[in-house]
Amino acid sequence: MGFDFDRLISVVLDSIAPDLLKYDMIFLIGEAGAGKTTIMNILRGKGFNEEYNATDIGEVSRPFLSIDKGLKIIKVIDTSGSNLKSLPRWKEKDYTIRCFIFDTTQFYKGKKIDKKIRLGIKNTIKEVEYINYGYSEKKIIRFFQKLSKSKEYEDVVKCIAIGTRGNEVDSEDKEKIRKEVIKMGIKCKIFELKNNPKKELINFIFKGE
Repeated sequence: MGFDFDRLISVVLDSIAPDLLKYDMIFLIGEAGAGKTTIMNILRGKGFNEEYNATDIGEVSRPFLSIDKGLKIIKVIDTSGSNLKSLPRWKEKDYTIRCFIFDTTQFYKGKKIDKKIRLGIKNTIKEVEYINYGYSEKKIIRFFQKLSKSKEYEDVVKCIAIGTRGNEVDSEDKEKIRKEVIKMGIKCKIFELKNNPKKELINFIFKGE
């Protein structure tokens, strides 16, 4: 068995006092089978795995290093799409990026957007807005700070949407889905996870590109 360098890094990072360690916490949320665990594994450098094992109650990954877009220390919260009872405790974590993950092949039910996906995206936006802005007075102040590009303005948490199984829908439908999600008020990009797009995921999650 070879030397596990990633595990060694994780153990070292885990041993550092949390208040001395600055890291990004990525919160993955979405329906069961959408690809949350696969995305976590790709980000951690473990690649794509065809075998599907449903996440039972969710987990927080060990911290790991990413050098794809500058040196970053990252943790990922992988939630269960089928066991929603555990979701509230994950929402209490101090995450910095919330990603709603959806299966593009399930985006439409007939001619309409799937209700669960639409609700999931809207809830993601609403909950992140509350974290960033809080009550109405603060929301108004921060809105104008953002509008004027004030240095005082900075989101505590940002949210994005990631579509999976991108190769299973044609290019026109893929672009249509992406635009539908953006119209809801959130950045979106669609990936084919079988291609192991680690750099592209990092680029989108942290740079929105």
